[in-house]
Amino acid sequence: MSHQQSGLETAGVMALRVHQACGGLCLFGLAAGTATKDLLAIPLILVACWRWRAVAASLGSLLSDRVVQGMIGWVTLLGASLLWSPDPAMGFEHVSAFRAMVISIALWPLMGRPGPLVAGFVAGAMVQVGVQILQWQELFGFRPGFNDRLPGLMHPIRTAGILTAASLWCLSAAATAADRRPWRIGGLLLLAVATAGGVAMTGSRGPWIGFAAGISVLSAMLLWWSPASRRRIAVGGVILLVGGAALAPLAWDFLSTRIEQARSDLAAARDGAFTTDVGFRLASYRVATELAGERPLLGHGAGSFGVEASRVAPDLEWDGITHAHSTWLTVAVETGWPSAALVLGLLSFAAFRGWRAGLSTPVAAGTVAGLVAWMVAACFDTPHHSGTMNGLLQFTLLL
Repeated sequence: MSHQQSGLETAGVMALRVHQACGGLCLFGLAAGTATKDLLAIPLILVACWRWRAVAASLGSLLSDRVVQGMIGWVTLLGASLLWSPDPAMGFEHVSAFRAMVISIALWPLMGRPGPLVAGFVAGAMVQVGVQILQWQELFGFRPGFNDRLPGLMHPIRTAGILTAASLWCLSAAATAADRRPWRIGGLLLLAVATAGGVAMTGSRGPWIGFAAGISVLSAMLLWWSPASRRRIAVGGVILLVGGAALAPLAWDFLSTRIEQARSDLAAARDGAFTTDVGFRLASYRVATELAGERPLLGHGAGSFGVEASRVAPDLEWDGITHAHSTWLTVAVETGWPSAALVLGLLSFAAFRGWRAGLSTPVAAGTVAGLVAWMVAACFDTPHHSGTMNGLLQFTLLL
C-alpha cells in the first residue's frame, strides 16, 4: 500500500469519526432541550456536506425504503393542504416540525453503528433528569412547574417522551448487549431506572400509558427472540421494581394527586363540565370527530383545527388551541380519514418490520418498543407537531 493510499484511508476514518461525533452531539441536543436541538444540528449538517460523496452514496438506500417514502408522502400531503387551510401560517408551523427529516439524510450513513448516536441521546436525556432533580430540590433558581410537575427543560409531555425512549433503549441494551461486564450492565440499568423515574415525575399521564405499552412490547420481543434472556428480564424487572419502590415514598403524593385529578375530571365530564384538563381533551376528541366527518377525504388543511373548532363549538374556549390532543384525530381533521389510516398503518408497519428483524442490534428491541410508546402516547397529544418529538420519531424510524 502506498503512503498516499494509506493517508487517504486514515483521512476517511477520521472523517467518519468526526461525522459520528457530530451525530451524537446532534442527538444529545435533541434530547437535552428545545433550544439546543437546532443549534447542535449545525455541525452535523456541515460535516455531511463535507462528506457529501458518502452521504450521496447512501441516499439511494434511504429513499428506497418504504417507511421513508411513506413519511415523505405524509409531509407532502400536509404541505399541499396549506392550499385549502383557513390558517396557513399555523399550518406551515406544523409542517416545519418535519424538518428533522433533513437531519435523517445526514445521519443515515452512520446507521451501521448506531451505538454512539443512542449514547448521545441518552446523555441528553440525563441532562433532563438532572434538571428535574434541581427543580424538585428548588436549587439554583429551578422550580417545579404547574401542579408540581417536573418538566426538565421542555414541556413535561415532551420530556416524558424523550425519557421514555432513553429508558427503553437502556433496558434493551442491558438485556441483549454482547458485553456482559457487570459495571456496564449495572450502569445501563441505573440509567434506565433514572429515566423511568423522570417519566413518572413529569406528571404526564399519556406518556405514562405509552411507557407501560413500551415496556410490555420490549419484554415480549425479548422473550420471543431470546428465550435465554428471561433471567436478564427478570433481573431487570426486579431492579426496576426495587428502584420504583425506593422512589415511591418520595413521589407517591404527587403521582396519586395526578391520578385523582384525572378521576375528578372524568366525573365532571360525565356531568357535562368540559373545562377541566381531561374534560377538554374529551371535548376536543368529539369536535375533531365532527370536523373530520365534514371533509373526510382531504380534511380542512394543516393548522385548521383551532379555527374550525371555534366554529363548530363556540361555547368552549379555543384560544391558543391548535390540535385535537391526538395525533390520529388531528391528522384526520387536517388531511382526512384516509391519511390518518395510512399514517397509523405506516408506523404500525415500521414496528412490525422491526419486530420481524429481531435483535439485530442491542437497541433493536428498545427501538420497536419506543415506536409503540410514541404511537400510544400520540393518542393523547400531538407529538408530530413538536420538532423535538418529530425528530425522535425520525431517528427511531432510522434505527
